[in-house]
Amino acid sequence: SLFRYLALVSEELTFAGFHAKIHELAPAAEREIMTIADKWFNEGHAKGRVEGRVSLLSKLLTLKFGELPEPYRVRIAAANLDELDTWAERVLSAATLDQVFAE
Repeated sequence: SLFRYLALVSEELTFAGFHAKIHELAPAAEREIMTIADKWFNEGHAKGRVEGRVSLLSKLLTLKFGELPEPYRVRIAAANLDELDTWAERVLSAATLDQVFAE
């Protein structure tokens, strides 16, 4: 918990810097701690990818179709990467929101 807190609150601490500090302060626990840190990094990276796609898809849909109705915003927010990619591809050829989100 402490290491996660440090990583979250320290905006200037890079992943490499975090690793170096762990090596310096807790060399015996370095492997276990870095395995946990890698997991957190990967989870954060995946979350960032989804958030970026949600933002971009929402913007594209709004530009093409106007303000998005709530059910579409909810659906986009709950989507996985594959769904977001499929819908983003459909934006180019779809004439309606329903065509973008068709099964």
